[in-house]
Amino acid sequence: AWGGIRAAEFVVADTLAVHVKRGAMHGADETLRFLFEVDRAAEVGATVIDVEREYQVAKASAEHGRYRFEVRARDGFAARWSLGLAGRFQVQNALLAGAAARLLAQQGVPVTDAHIAQGLACVRWPGRLERLEWPRAGEPESGEGEKAHSSAAADSGQARPPVYLDGAHNPAGAREVAAFWREQLGRKKIHLVYGAMQDKAVEEIMELLLPLAATVTLTAPSQPRAASAEALAAMARHFNGRVFVEPQPLKALDRARALASPEDVVFVTGSLYLVGDIRRHWMEAGGLAQTEARRGGARRRTGNT
Repeated sequence: AWGGIRAAEFVVADTLAVHVKRGAMHGADETLRFLFEVDRAAEVGATVIDVEREYQVAKASAEHGRYRFEVRARDGFAARWSLGLAGRFQVQNALLAGAAARLLAQQGVPVTDAHIAQGLACVRWPGRLERLEWPRAGEPESGEGEKAHSSAAADSGQARPPVYLDGAHNPAGAREVAAFWREQLGRKKIHLVYGAMQDKAVEEIMELLLPLAATVTLTAPSQPRAASAEALAAMARHFNGRVFVEPQPLKALDRARALASPEDVVFVTGSLYLVGDIRRHWMEAGGLAQTEARRGGARRRTGNT
């Protein structure tokens, strides 16, 4: 949804076809909201820029879910963008943001094509399809509840599975997570750590994600509104036969890591509170600082592409 158009000269939007597709996935209201906003743009005299018609994407590739692609516009603009955010849907978001930024530049705002490329490459969204880096051997990595097996792995130099965080807490977000699994993780086994608030569409989310997971470890974010791990387990067993219960989030992460081989993936989702619990631990252990430092080094080596 666009949030309501009051006054504008330009409105940058997805094409109707995109919203019809989203309507098929998320309900007809998605398409109706789009049509309403197009009518509203016309009422206030705004020009609607349809990025699907004005821009084309080619030669797209992805690493850890972050896309690189060529973009060309009907007005002759051409560039190669690398996205800092993971997920195929971020390609469409980048087109919207880039088109809006180029319009601002045409209105005199000091935004260059290089600024746009750099902004798309450097943007970060903690807890949204975020891949966490492991501390290097000999560096601290663990907190209470995970020292026994994780430190042994570090001492032995054993490879460990990647850990992803995503705060998806509604069916729309879960669909994007499922799409990411299919497109980017291929045949890797996914060991899911899931926790949620009581007022969320838990059963619908479980139906989308749990059948795709190799194992499911249920936990509870550190919030009064959190659903108990036991209550989640009662629902989860309808969708997956390998369900484990660990009420404490860090122990749940430990359990999933213990179940996973180095070639597998550990994926934490269901609640921003849960993601915050895990991410805070990782930050205190020093892993996140290294993640950003390594990615920053990669950007310096490759420039803004």
